[in-house]
Amino acid sequence: MDRKPLPAHPSLEQYKKQAKELLKAYRSADVETIRRVKRNHPRFEKLAEPGFEISKFALADAQLVIAREHGFESWPKFVKRIEVINSQAAARANPLAAFIEAAIWHGTLEAAEAILAAHPEIAHNSIHVAAILGDDAAVRRLIAADPRNVTRKEAPYEGDALVYLCLSKYLRMDKTRSDGFIRAATALLDAGADPNTGFTAKDEYGDFETALYGAAAVAQHA
Repeated sequence: MDRKPLPAHPSLEQYKKQAKELLKAYRSADVETIRRVKRNHPRFEKLAEPGFEISKFALADAQLVIAREHGFESWPKFVKRIEVINSQAAARANPLAAFIEAAIWHGTLEAAEAILAAHPEIAHNSIHVAAILGDDAAVRRLIAADPRNVTRKEAPYEGDALVYLCLSKYLRMDKTRSDGFIRAATALLDAGADPNTGFTAKDEYGDFETALYGAAAVAQHA
């Protein structure tokens, strides 16, 4: 069976919606949907009468069917690929903002690393990226070059270097960088960063959520 190609700008929300629709159709015993599930789900492919398994088919199963139809062995791998594609597309327009989004909020480290590999200059020129990476030497260098960097806001969330540092996925997921993050946060605070800095942004449902982080958050993750 041919794999379904991903579009140039795939929408994860649309695929989530498709999975919910597939679940509903399967549970209504739609014949073509049952065949579709049997073709793409290893647990259901050999069932002679899949109708007996209708109650055991969950949203995670529907998501797996969607992923396998596109050539991915799991839904998480499918999601990661979508995030990388969209991050790379966004990076062509604004690599700095795209990296920050992937590295602190909506995205993955894989997507962030792909942007950084394609645009290595942002790690040297942006105090926000240096802070997200826990690169204390670069943070100190950029403070010395221009003290205004300490409080400068940056897209996509109009956060400063300290708040982006505290939200960094590198901080949460790579403990080997902990000391660098502590030194970077200390340098920012010593230079006048606000320990209660934060920002307000819309979530995927259009509601507003506030991110408020300070120096204590660094110590919590370190």
